[in-house]
Amino acid sequence: MTQYQFGEPEFTGTRLERWPNGALKYRGEFNNDVPVGQHVAYWENGVIAQVVWYNAQGIPVGATVSFYEDGQKEFEERRDDDEPSRGTYVRLSYSAEGEIMSRSSFVDFRVVESWESPSSILDEEDEAMIDRIVAEAIADVEKHVLGDDDSEDDE
Repeated sequence: MTQYQFGEPEFTGTRLERWPNGALKYRGEFNNDVPVGQHVAYWENGVIAQVVWYNAQGIPVGATVSFYEDGQKEFEERRDDDEPSRGTYVRLSYSAEGEIMSRSSFVDFRVVESWESPSSILDEEDEAMIDRIVAEAIADVEKHVLGDDDSEDDE
């Protein structure tokens, strides 16, 4: 695996960062210094802090999910993948106890609608989609970091 060296121009490969305790802090793929594919940040205790997907142009696509240090969802953003550069997405924010606290809609990266409530604002289909996306992200991270991908041993 090619590893990033700070100051290296137009890096292509996998960037890995580690916490002082040796735990993985960040893992992401780059193509000519443009983020591509899945990028994962971790808390120092090893819990996933954030998962973001990027298209070939380095624009976030799909869902971005951030977690509190205990692993509980903090927020998620679901983007309009038909026009990702327009900044059209929905952001859901969660309390530390897992309750949905707010929902905001963005167009051109500006809030066009905002709604706050401790009650659920998602239907069962939305919840199922979110659960699937999070499960896939965690499974992919575990596959690369904990399981089949032993290329990190080359560090």
